[in-house]
This record gives sequence, C-alpha cells and structure tokens, in this order.
Amino acid sequence: MVRVLRKMKILFYPVALLAAVAIAYYAYDRSGTNAYPNSDKHHAMLRLEDIEPGGEYGTKEGLGKLRAVLDELDGLNIPFHMAVIPRSIHLEEDGRWIERGIDDPEPDVLTGQFIRLLQNAQKRGAVLGMHGYTHQYGREARADDNHITGIAREFKVPGADETFEPAYAAERIERSLAAFRQAGLTPAFWESPHYKDTREQEATFRSYMGILYEPDLYSIRTFRDLNVYESLNTYGGVTNGSVYVPAPLGYLTDDASVDRLLDKADGYDGLASFYFHPFLEFKHLEAVKDGQGQPVLRDGLPVYRYRSNEKTLLHRLTAGLSGQGYRFIRLYDAVPFSPANRYVALDAIGPPLIGDVAGDGLADVVTVRKSRIEISEGAFGWPRNQLQHQAATWLTRDYNPDEQLLLTDVNDDGRSELMIYDQATGLLQTAGYAAGGTAYLTPLGKLPAGLTQLQDCADGCPGGGKWIAVRAEDRRVIAISRVGDELAWMDTGATVPVDARVASARLNDDRQDDLLFIPNDRAEPIGIRLTSGGTLAPSASLSLKLKGDSNVLIADANGDGRDDLIVHDPGAGIWQVYAGQGDGSFRQLDNAFGPWAAGKGIVPIAADFDGNGKEDIAAFDEAKGVMDVALSFQ
Repeated sequence: MVRVLRKMKILFYPVALLAAVAIAYYAYDRSGTNAYPNSDKHHAMLRLEDIEPGGEYGTKEGLGKLRAVLDELDGLNIPFHMAVIPRSIHLEEDGRWIERGIDDPEPDVLTGQFIRLLQNAQKRGAVLGMHGYTHQYGREARADDNHITGIAREFKVPGADETFEPAYAAERIERSLAAFRQAGLTPAFWESPHYKDTREQEATFRSYMGILYEPDLYSIRTFRDLNVYESLNTYGGVTNGSVYVPAPLGYLTDDASVDRLLDKADGYDGLASFYFHPFLEFKHLEAVKDGQGQPVLRDGLPVYRYRSNEKTLLHRLTAGLSGQGYRFIRLYDAVPFSPANRYVALDAIGPPLIGDVAGDGLADVVTVRKSRIEISEGAFGWPRNQLQHQAATWLTRDYNPDEQLLLTDVNDDGRSELMIYDQATGLLQTAGYAAGGTAYLTPLGKLPAGLTQLQDCADGCPGGGKWIAVRAEDRRVIAISRVGDELAWMDTGATVPVDARVASARLNDDRQDDLLFIPNDRAEPIGIRLTSGGTLAPSASLSLKLKGDSNVLIADANGDGRDDLIVHDPGAGIWQVYAGQGDGSFRQLDNAFGPWAAGKGIVPIAADFDGNGKEDIAAFDEAKGVMDVALSFQ
C-alpha cells in the first residue's frame, strides 16, 4: 500500500512545552550540556526522512524515483543524510501483512535493489542513520495507525507499556544495528521516530551510538544548535559523552513551509538543519525513454529525471539557503568525531600502545604492567557499549624505565610487532603475537645507546629507512633501516630544536615522510621540513597559535593519505582538526569536537581504532586507568 501522506513531526513547539523545556534546562543535567565553540551560522544540513524498503519506495518505480532525487542532490553538490527504517511493515487493504527488511535472510529482488541503492549512496558520501527499527508497533491493526511503518510511533505508544521501557529500546536499536551490519552499511546516528521516547530510553540509545540526530528536549539550546554531553552512558557498558544534533528549521512540506524556513534562516545564528520526505519530489519527475519509447533501465530500476523549469520544494529551499550564504555540510563536518567505546587499563604503566597486532585490520591494545606486557584484541566499532576482549599476557618481563616500546610492522606483513629498544645498551628486540601461543623476544641488532623518540615512518623516512630516532648528544635525527639481518642508520640532516619533539608525518604526496618539530613552549611555532627528491627542504614554520597546555597529534583523520594536525586542549576538552592540504599547509576545520574527555592528566592518542582507514582519537586518563575513544568518519 503506497501512502500519500505521513504524519508530520512537530514543526514548532507550543509555548507550554517551551516553558517546560526551559525549566528542565535549569533543573536537569545542565552541567553536562555545552555547544560547539565554533558553530557557524552559515551551515545547513539536509536529512531525508523515512527511507524504508516499502511504502513509497516499495516498488521499482519508487526506488527509481528515489534514486533520481539522490542523483539530483549529488549533481547540486549538496551533501545529505538518510534516516533509514531497516524493516518496513504494512497492512494491505486485503488484510495481508507485507514485510520487508534489509536484514531479511534472503532478501527479495526489490529489497536487494533497495540495499544496493543505500550502499551506493553511502559510497558516494551520503550519511546514513537508524530511524528506529520498524518505525511502528505490533502486528495488529490499531485505530491510531501505530501499526504502520513511517506513520506510527515505535516508542511511547499509548496503551503499550513495554514501549516505554529501556530494555525495549535496547532490543530495537540492537536489531537496527544488526540489520545495518548485515546489509554492509555503517550507521552514523540514531533518530527516534517522531522524536518520541523517554529520557531513560534516550540514555539507552546513547549507550549504543554516540550521536542522536534529534533535538534534546531537556535543553533550550536545541532550538538552534548542537548539544554535547560529557556525562557517562551506562547501559551495557560505560562510555563517555554523546551529541544531540537537532533540526531547528523543521520539516519541509509545501511552498508555504519553504517560505517559512527561508524567513527563519535569514539572519539565523544557529545550525540550519531541516528534514524532508523525498517522495514529495516525485511529481516533478518523468521517466526516461529510449529511441523506441521504452523505459530506460539502470541496475534493474527505471531511470527518472527532473522535468525542466519546474520549481520544486527541494530546489527552492536549497537555492534559497545558498543565496543566503549557507554552505551545506555533512554530520561529520559538524561533529568530526563520534563518541564511542571505553577501554579499562587499570594499573597500566603509561598510556596503552595501539596497533593491528592480530592482523585483522582492527586496532589492538597493548598495556605495560610491572611484570608483564598484555594484549587485548580491540572491539571499537558499533555498538559502542560492547565488551572489550579480555587481556592476555603477551610477554612476561619486568618493566624497565630505560626501554622504549613501539608497535610497528617490522616484517611488512600487515601485522604490528612489539619493538623494544634499551636506551642503556642500544639493544633492539622484537616479538610477534600468536593468539594462545608463547611469545619470545628476538634480537634485531644494536643501535647507538641513548636514542630517544623512536617512531616509525608510514611511507619512508627522510633519507630512507623505516624508523627515526633522535641522538641525545646532538639532537640529530637519524633514519634506521634493516639491511638483510643487520641494522643500519644514517643522519637525515635534521636537528631537533631544544625542548621540542620530532614527528614523522605524511604532508604531501611524494610517498616519503616529512618532519614536524613541535616545541614544548607553545608560544614558539611548529617547525616543518618537507622531503623533496629524497632530501629535506630548508626549515619552515606553521602559523598555528597554541595554548600553553595544548597537545598536538599527527593523524590522517579523513583518510586521504595525508596527515592532519589535531590540537587538543585538555582543560576545555576541545579537539580541533587542521586538515593537511598536501603542500605542507593546513586548513582549520570549521567545527571543533567537544567538550569531550576534559580534565588534567589526560593523555591524547591518535590511531585507527575501527579499521576504516581514518585515524580516531582517544583520551587516556592516567588517574582512572581508562581510555575513551571517539571515532572518525570524516
């Protein structure tokens, strides 16, 4: 049954609700709520609502038309979000229940085409999220229509007490997550149908996903901007932080709503986010025919296109916002990192080491203790509250403060080994890992004693080699390599300034690492030496102002093969990304991330925890022995 109309979400909160929200803002959890410091009033976000494998999209024609809308947005270079309902349930007029889901064990042809449409959209940059599991309740017809996907509530259903419970919320989001996983899709957010849930259920959803793309009705900020919480989530496991992303401009429905949204956006100082049902555009589409007048098919679906010179709702609004100076962005632009998992490392000596030790493409955690070195195979994807694997002893040995430890791929086999360098003797040893097996240290040879800052190079060290280190006596950077079974090293020609650290970084596209020099005195500029033709270019500096206690991480946060800078302000818990431009320069992203993991004693870490090719951030609290992770999907 194809629906023509759907019930709309609330466009404007009534005065009574506004007053209640204001009271709640001051009475409930106020201390944990903040807005992003760099919110830009000229940012717009578009969410396509109620995308399901049924209803308006339950035919090949409907899917072809939906694809035409997505293609049009791509052609206009407008990023968009899709609120996906994984399972569609409808009662037909003849009494039959029609049910399709992206988690069907053997999807029918139509569902398979729906899944491929979503997969292709995500590959091209669309941001997908979970919009409930079925966006409805029950298997019996109800007078209030709460049995119909898209129209119905899924939570807080009148007369259905179970739909108010956190356990019910957990079961629904778990099914939705499993459906996305089965379909090969990665969800970026959760959105409760019609924004209807209880506060306890929201706490449950936040325990599974770091971002809720819905208003936080307990904060008056939700009428214009994001809400960031540092409070702990506890359902299933403990995790830190969450983000609410509202759609303050509301719902696009007709020409009058376009005028209303544009009037509100004119001079607006908040996030210009709104949502829209793509089927409202369908009346402006026409089928594409071949020379014989037959419908053109692509991937088994009929091809549609917009009729020329027709002013559609979508065109009017997107053009109007662009004319007002707005730039459309993705959720990942507004929220550069998504709060994710927590790893407990009680009594660890120093922050954990992160690397793919097991060779499965995912990050593993290595912790040093007084009498042993432990490894835990990481579990840092969704859901965020999943239990981490139990740590196992990798090596039994006493802690030696004269040693430097590094996880690095010694053998170029895609697996990180543990490298241990003894500063007192110069001995370099390594150990591989085999689950359940006994590990032994194998000598690699001897380096000069007293080296510091041992680290690997992602591509190739300046002047050649696989690792770099700094000679203590003259602060010269050396490049270290293996020649057969022997170690060799050479002077790179670079000297680390006094009271600074060196970092190997991929700043351009020559497949050889460059060097950054990060001063302890944050008033001093960051030095940079690019590699050109195998040699280091003369020193330059970055015009980047840092606070006195700021930390600087080098990481490829967006997966483009170039390293970025992530500046961490521990006191405020703000993480600002500066994207590498490929020529030794950096562009500050519009929005910082945070406040998240604020406080003294926080050690920032950058690593690709979930194996998606984009390096994430982590905050290790030395006093509490916990490491919180926030994932990057930029």
